[in-house]
Amino acid sequence: MTEIKFVGSGGQGAVVAAKLLAEAAVKSGCMSQSFASYGALRRGGRVESFIRISDSQVLVHSKMYGADYLVIMDESFVKKPKPELETKNGGTLLINSSKSSESFSSLGNFKIVTIDASSIARRHGVLLPNGMPVINTTILGAVVGVISIVNFDHLAEAIREGKIPVPEKNIEAAQEAYQEVIGEVKVAAAKGIEGGNLERAAERYPVYNRDEMPHCNRCMVCYIFCPNLAISYETNPFSLRVNYELCERCGICIEECPRKAISWGVPIDKGHNR
Repeated sequence: MTEIKFVGSGGQGAVVAAKLLAEAAVKSGCMSQSFASYGALRRGGRVESFIRISDSQVLVHSKMYGADYLVIMDESFVKKPKPELETKNGGTLLINSSKSSESFSSLGNFKIVTIDASSIARRHGVLLPNGMPVINTTILGAVVGVISIVNFDHLAEAIREGKIPVPEKNIEAAQEAYQEVIGEVKVAAAKGIEGGNLERAAERYPVYNRDEMPHCNRCMVCYIFCPNLAISYETNPFSLRVNYELCERCGICIEECPRKAISWGVPIDKGHNR
């Protein structure tokens, strides 16, 4: 069973986020449970919401004392949740912040992922009438990317069915957060990081592995799936190129390559890689 805890301020949508994630989990074939905790001062006050996801019926109904994932929706709560008490040892912290994960290394032995959900939501126009970004659906995209047990398409369905205003904008924001996070997690996996922080590894990009290229069957799956048109090819079908000015390091090409001819690495030529 996977336990996830959201911590944020009233009005940020932590309660709705847990409900949407629970619905997406059910659509992905899992059992789920969600509930929330908050005081009389709802908007602006501390709000906690909880979700349990399991392959079998969820029989536990108590408060969550050691979550596998702690989602901090407001950076001001970074120290207030006391992650060492609220998260299992070696658990994952997902923090809404423009800072890198390295900036939070002092929090302890946790896997740390940061996502600038506020900026992403603002870019996609997911805003309140007063101009404040609504981050709950955006950060859900990051959560789905980190936990890897809920299908993103099912999250998109839950958002559409959840009476969320302007659902398509919310889905676009969630998808950007999802792609950014899966790229970050795959970088960490490629580097063999099992504990501590998940580094952003600014110089690591998808590169064509020359040792594996002989296994390439020229299916062009990498070219087809690249969402940013960063991959192109020349006359010679083996002359595949990554334009690193366009590449957003989402990792989709690495995930989809059937022959594993692409992997994370440091480009020899930062302009293009063949």
